[in-house]
Amino acid sequence: MRRRLVVAVGLAVLASSVAAEDKGLARALDDLEKELRGKKEEPAPALELLAHLTGRVGLPAKDALALVRELLARKTPPMVALAASLEREHEATGKTLDLKKWTAAYRKWASGWTSPISGETFYVSPDGQDGAKGSLEAPWKTLQHAIQAAPAGSILVLREGTYPEVIYCEKPLAFRAYPKEKPHLVAPGTAGDAVFFHAKAAGSQLVGLEIEGGKEDAVMINSAGSNRGGWTSCTDVLIERCKIHGCGTNAIKLCPGCDRCIVTRCELHDAKSVGFCANNASFVILQDCHIHDVDAVGAWVKGGVLRAIIERNLVENVGQGIDLGQGTGFPFFTLAREPGNALYESLDCVARNNVVVHTKTAGIVSMGSLRPRIENNTILEAALEGQGGIFLCGAGHDDAEDPYPRELQKTKDASVVNNVVQVGSTKPVVFMTKDTETPRFGNNCYFATKGAAAFWDEALEKPLYGTLDQWRGALGDPGSVLEDPALGADHAPGASSPCLHAGQPLAGFVDDFAAHRRKAWDVGALAEPAKK
Repeated sequence: MRRRLVVAVGLAVLASSVAAEDKGLARALDDLEKELRGKKEEPAPALELLAHLTGRVGLPAKDALALVRELLARKTPPMVALAASLEREHEATGKTLDLKKWTAAYRKWASGWTSPISGETFYVSPDGQDGAKGSLEAPWKTLQHAIQAAPAGSILVLREGTYPEVIYCEKPLAFRAYPKEKPHLVAPGTAGDAVFFHAKAAGSQLVGLEIEGGKEDAVMINSAGSNRGGWTSCTDVLIERCKIHGCGTNAIKLCPGCDRCIVTRCELHDAKSVGFCANNASFVILQDCHIHDVDAVGAWVKGGVLRAIIERNLVENVGQGIDLGQGTGFPFFTLAREPGNALYESLDCVARNNVVVHTKTAGIVSMGSLRPRIENNTILEAALEGQGGIFLCGAGHDDAEDPYPRELQKTKDASVVNNVVQVGSTKPVVFMTKDTETPRFGNNCYFATKGAAAFWDEALEKPLYGTLDQWRGALGDPGSVLEDPALGADHAPGASSPCLHAGQPLAGFVDDFAAHRRKAWDVGALAEPAKK
């Protein structure tokens, strides 16, 4: 299945949830939506930021709304502001958050933020000449000439056609498709990476391009340094509306310290290893992407990633779907970020509102992670060959350089709530190894298309492989059912679905995978469509 993912929810979604509490605020939200639509600006990112500031940071709704308005007036992109919020939330981990001080610090950040892409615009075309001016009428021919000639902060607009070369960039530049045209970058067969952003290229952008090839990664966002001496990294990269495929390893790879990168509305496919890989790159956002036909993993965050958000993605025909954590060697961790040098693979990361279809092993995995949140996902035809629909386990760090010898790092305090989990085999719908500690399950809809659904928990003193009732008796899992989710062709719940109005309210977001208005908290990624 392939379909375009468009998020078009307005601020009225949040307004509906607070109207009973404060009708004046609801009207203000309506006014803000009208204002943004009047400017032909998409309101959904501002909605998400507002919901996050109220639900996760804990700001009063009125204060959060004022802050969002202030950010919009400063022309700060809402997703950039969300990534910055994630970073500042981590700084307060384990402390009582002083909202007044937090807001002041956040406003200080916002007042000092400027786009690294604010320079002159130049044009590139396969029909151009490198000796030309680089103007619309007289474009340059090659990307490498354009990269060398354009000052840092410039915008390079690519015209339609094929570019048989690579992008190797050592300064902030934006590479954007000309409106309604489809430039196609095809890396030569000998190229290691089709696109390589050096640590000095922080703030660069890829928008509207097709990127093909690379013996290793199609897009490499790089860093230099070590976990002892610190990283110098390419941060704050935006990749939007790109089609990235046909590479030897990862479609997109983020190296240690490449924080606050945003990948949105992209198609990632036909990668030999991973669609999206963030290795110790924190506060990253992967949203509204279609990831398919990837040999190993659709998307993973690992190596000590902090507060990543993986949301509203369609992931299908992959080895594993989404991994919060994976076995990572010691040199890739940043010790200063880890509580007690515990080397958790991911900390406070969330996978929500994703649709994951047809996986060889697990649909969603948490491996050696602290406080992972797996919320409102729809997992279908999972575990066709191994593991389970959802798989929680530990992660090994047996690197010779690791000065902290230990057993497997456990997954601790996982939250698995409001998910549809369907396996297409006799494998368990949920599989937890002994290296899982204090998980919380609730309001999930489980189903197996072949045989009786089984639940496997090795963490108990007496391991369990049994029924939902036995699982509940040992673990809890209130509100969950074992029923056919009765989803339609678009994976939304039908009129008879047990998922309707069966979820529990969750903080920090108010939309669903397809940008439907959540009238009530349904189970799964897609909510019951709002009646017009």
